[in-house]
Amino acid sequence: MKIAIIDDDTEFLALVRATLENMGDYEILCFSLPTEALGWCMHNDPDLVIVDYLMPKLDGMAFIRQFRALEGKTDTPILMLSSRQENFIRYQALAFGAMHFLTKPFDTTKFHAFIKSMIAARQRHKLPEIHTNGKKNNQRIDNQ
Repeated sequence: MKIAIIDDDTEFLALVRATLENMGDYEILCFSLPTEALGWCMHNDPDLVIVDYLMPKLDGMAFIRQFRALEGKTDTPILMLSSRQENFIRYQALAFGAMHFLTKPFDTTKFHAFIKSMIAARQRHKLPEIHTNGKKNNQRIDNQ
């Protein structure tokens, strides 16, 4: 499972990466520039995106809107992190397509639970694709 983390705070980026590495065998991609992350996402398919709210040039809300506009990215789970605690930011993130929202510094137990549930949801979402692709491949072989 590929997890993309986007945060302009490199120390926090390293902390999130280390936390995820202790949770399982994930392919973790870290981006300190949201525009770079968006460019990567245009050509790759992350299974989970973790994005900070406050970033220069392209904030987390704009990132989510642009990410969701990319083909095939409507069902990718997104977790937004922020040091801001205002409810309107949380509600806006959820309205734009974040699945969960955590404030920094985050509670590790809650972070683990959110990550596990989002990864499980992504795996369930990908299962029909695998089965469908397998049937299509079998049909081609049978028809030849």
